[in-house]
Amino acid sequence: MFAGWLQGHDARTEVPPLGLIAGKQRRGRPYIYPEAEVAMIVARAAKLPSRYGIRGWTCSTLFGLIAVTGLRINEAIALDEGDVDLDEGVITVKRGKNGMARFVPLAPSTVARLRAYCAERTRLLGPTTGPFFLIESGERPTDCCARYNFAIVSQDLGLREPQSFCKHGRGPRIHDLRHTFAVRTIMGLVPQGARSRSRDDQAQHLPRPLQAGKYLLVHRGRAGTAATRVGACRTIPCSERVSEGRCAMKTHALAPYLQRFFTERLGTQLKASPNTIISYRDTFRVLLRYAAQQLKKAPTALQIADIDADLVGLFLAHIEKMRSNAARSRNTRLSGIRNSDMSRDSARSRSAKCR
Repeated sequence: MFAGWLQGHDARTEVPPLGLIAGKQRRGRPYIYPEAEVAMIVARAAKLPSRYGIRGWTCSTLFGLIAVTGLRINEAIALDEGDVDLDEGVITVKRGKNGMARFVPLAPSTVARLRAYCAERTRLLGPTTGPFFLIESGERPTDCCARYNFAIVSQDLGLREPQSFCKHGRGPRIHDLRHTFAVRTIMGLVPQGARSRSRDDQAQHLPRPLQAGKYLLVHRGRAGTAATRVGACRTIPCSERVSEGRCAMKTHALAPYLQRFFTERLGTQLKASPNTIISYRDTFRVLLRYAAQQLKKAPTALQIADIDADLVGLFLAHIEKMRSNAARSRNTRLSGIRNSDMSRDSARSRSAKCR
């Protein structure tokens, strides 16, 4: 690429052919853990020795949380006390991949385990503030610390070959817990009778990932896979439900959310470049015009509930057919819509919330 760029300035520059230097990026092969192995990992991690016993509690709870929520290792160890809301059963990931924030729902059994960890952590280390997961020094565990302890557990269980000199060895990784969560979630979306058919048939029988009442601009405190969003209200007590058994959502104007997204999220938190802000601006300018035309509303009268999956799907088809947008431009528009999560406080206070 550099030689090609340089050739534009100096025609004497020779650009080598692409296949001249052999090399290929190699990625680790994903490993899908059976449920029995996940249980053994959590149980064995709880027996890791330490002076006060907090090592076993932290590692077992950390590994189990990753397995049941699909969090990345860095997202899990970066959690603070204020990010884990055990009363609502929701975890707030402030900065995930590409700097995006999201809410992750918790099952009642997971909430109970996290409460037990908090109680034991307080008993062993005293009242603490700041990081949610702690080691015996009272500090947040590092990425290397988590991977080292996972390697010890894996070697003890026979998932990796025993190593000398504290080496990690090769074998199933801690990130494969996230892969396992994703695979089992997708398998849960496929009807039982369709699993024995071909891949093309399975793709045709997948249910729609977004149901009525699930909104793209401000999620119901959830992010991630469709099953995570659909199952969210089953894990959080609700006092208000619609006839289908889902949580009701209050109507909120769209304009304040977009204003905070551009001024606070892009401008202040992410410090996005002018070109990035212009790209988001163009996306929402076209989307709001289309929504106003379809719904017979002024753009200032649009509500969060109006921007649902059906409207976005029609909008993507519209720009591809009527505006002659290529697939790359269409996907860029979709990414802009999906990435427009509000800040943590506005999303929690104004999004549909199960009380």
